[in-house]
Amino acid sequence: MPIKSKSQWRWMFENDPEMAKEWAEKTKTKYKDLPEKVESEDDFIDELNDKLTTINPYSGIQAPKANDSMTSGGAPLPTSTISQDKLPSGDAGTGLYHSSGEKKMKVKLSTLEIRLLRKAFQKLAEVMEAPVKEPETTPFEAPTTEPEEHPQPTKKPFTRPAVLPQEKNLYLKKTAEFDENVDSDVSKFWEEIPEEHPYRNHPILSTKGKELSEQAYKYTKEKPKSMHHGEAIQRIISIEKGHKEQLEALAKTIALQIFDIDPDLIQPELGPPEKKQDTNKSEVVKKLSDLSPEELGGVHKRITLNALTQGSAVHLFLSAHHMIEEAIKQISPELMDLYSSFASGSLEEYWLNDFTKLISQMGAASGSIGNEFIDWPEGQEQPRIVAQGLLFPVLVQEIIKGIMELLTMDGLKDYDEQELLTIYEYADRHVDEPWLIQVGPELWRKFLKIIDGLDDSLQNIIRKLSSQSPEVVHDIVLQLVENPETAKELLASIE
Repeated sequence: MPIKSKSQWRWMFENDPEMAKEWAEKTKTKYKDLPEKVESEDDFIDELNDKLTTINPYSGIQAPKANDSMTSGGAPLPTSTISQDKLPSGDAGTGLYHSSGEKKMKVKLSTLEIRLLRKAFQKLAEVMEAPVKEPETTPFEAPTTEPEEHPQPTKKPFTRPAVLPQEKNLYLKKTAEFDENVDSDVSKFWEEIPEEHPYRNHPILSTKGKELSEQAYKYTKEKPKSMHHGEAIQRIISIEKGHKEQLEALAKTIALQIFDIDPDLIQPELGPPEKKQDTNKSEVVKKLSDLSPEELGGVHKRITLNALTQGSAVHLFLSAHHMIEEAIKQISPELMDLYSSFASGSLEEYWLNDFTKLISQMGAASGSIGNEFIDWPEGQEQPRIVAQGLLFPVLVQEIIKGIMELLTMDGLKDYDEQELLTIYEYADRHVDEPWLIQVGPELWRKFLKIIDGLDDSLQNIIRKLSSQSPEVVHDIVLQLVENPETAKELLASIE
């Protein structure tokens, strides 16, 4: 029987090369060079890889390591794969379709190539099914010496300022629609802060506000969400309903793990917040442009401390439930995922929507799901931190905010009543709280990194920082963003 096709010659050279050579000489075929093209499996796989990687650099047939998850840095690689069930089973020259993005390209394969591909996939399957060898671990050894004892930092009493600041609120827009990008008005604010805004000439926010906001947004966006935060709210309320006292105690426990203060100072209230009447009304409010350098410095310092206050509270809003995971699961196994979805989803809204417009139009109490204030009547020795939150994560946030408010009051004691009213007027505006919620968390995370290793408690460090002049505070906080090691040295040197 005459051999006419190239595929038949390939078959002959593969199965009986001696006879194929003899026939090739006798018939003077043009396929005499085929023996050089019949390669080993390894050579063929290398050649096929070269072909496929010219189409897509991530394609090709490679035997992964047994414990390789096909990812790079935790993220799936772009794939352009060949599926075994897509391999042709027919004649030589059948096309193997290879997907690369949205384009499909066709690679011609011979019967031999098809057979070798099948063998390659069998080897690949064997490698991937191989058991994963667990790495050997070295047990921890107990230290030979006891750790050094450090003296407990002393607690100094709090000093009541001439005028107490008003409550701070947390807002939630329940009907917000998610978008892939940050709201244009939000990004525009940080790119060009309005002329008459208190942040316009702020030593930190005027130059670093956008950077801090972008970093905090990225951090928040990457947090897992198993559902929309609006769906989570109602379910959380229904579960928490019968555990009010237990959750109030847990919120207080978390705060005391972070700040070593008198537990009697904290008054947590889980439930809908009550609006406290604003009693701080300045008879004469100067224009921002008319403030003296000392007054403007006080405003800017208060804004910076407010950013750290909001940042600390928001950071715990996202993570507090992980600190007491077992206790939360005992109440309900659902709550961990519900809290995570609610916290990260509702926080992300501060970039997806311009809340300042909502507050300007509807007032400070609009959409409020939590607040805190310092209850400290004149003549009373100890203040009370009254924190109210609709849900457990909000309650923790408000407690932390209240503690920070109390700790930073050391920076207000040298101002008289009228000076404080002026500072509050420009630094504590409810309409600006969304901006501080954007920049504060990243500032706080940077702050936590540099205080690690300092020989003092967190609350003492905050009180010392708050007591410094506006110039010293801003020198330290600016270095916090630009040069953390320098910031740590400056912070360690203050008294």
